[in-house]
Amino acid sequence: MHYDLVSPGAAYYALVALGLVALGLVASLGIIASTLPLLKRITGPGAARNG
Repeated sequence: MHYDLVSPGAAYYALVALGLVALGLVASLGIIASTLPLLKRITGPGAARNG
């Protein structure tokens, strides 16, 4: 079995990079969105008055 190893083309690397960026962006936005209710509770008017 003599198979030649061929490296993937530029399109493969571009798709992988795009996928990683998209996954990172979705994860980042998910983390930010999950902290918004906590931020609202901490910085709301009720929290400011109750000291």
